[in-house]
Amino acid sequence: MTTQSTPRLPIPAAEQRWMQELEKSLWDHGDAKRKLEPDEFTCICELVTRHELPCELLATGPINGFTLIIYNHPPVFGVKPDVLLRLGDDHHPLEEHGPEAWKKILAAYAELSNNPRNEQLARYYKLRAPKPLSHYEY
Repeated sequence: MTTQSTPRLPIPAAEQRWMQELEKSLWDHGDAKRKLEPDEFTCICELVTRHELPCELLATGPINGFTLIIYNHPPVFGVKPDVLLRLGDDHHPLEEHGPEAWKKILAAYAELSNNPRNEQLARYYKLRAPKPLSHYEY
């Protein structure tokens, strides 16, 4: 991971389109339509890491709900980044259920959002700063 203080350029158009189409296939009027396939989640993680895409992990449900929002770098300085993809906890491909599964999913999403580079990007783009994982527990 680079330690540069300024953000990177937007991701290539083909990868951007893939993430946007994936977004459409995952949501139905605010509800999860389907789970991600394991290879889709792996690809998302690789794209976020390779392109250092800014992420926000938000508490969203009344009990134990959270969403990872992945943004694209804007093409010009001073513009808020566009949302590429939103992943709710119920989109993760893990087939297990219960508190331990929930913790695994939270940890997987937090690997993308709760790291030093993403903290820099959150400050730069004025996004919500990553919170400790205990913030998402009830």
